[in-house]
Amino acid sequence: MPEVGVRREFQSPRLRGLRQWPVPRFADYLLFYRVDSDAVRVLRLLHAKMDIARVLEDDIPPPNGQSLADLMAELLKEERE
Repeated sequence: MPEVGVRREFQSPRLRGLRQWPVPRFADYLLFYRVDSDAVRVLRLLHAKMDIARVLEDDIPPPNGQSLADLMAELLKEERE
């Protein structure tokens, strides 16, 4: 059932496979997620009037299975070194 959200098409390959789901009772908000082989990864919650492609391009890691938590841990580790 994770595929129930609408698959979005973006020009950027790093956004490949993203899906969106409108938040119930909050129609102006969209949840963006990616379905991986072992999990559904929620990536961003955005207001529908934002420049979605720009925000996602700046924030979303490529679809290599790395979660946002893993990415943050990696960045914090690099900062400490």
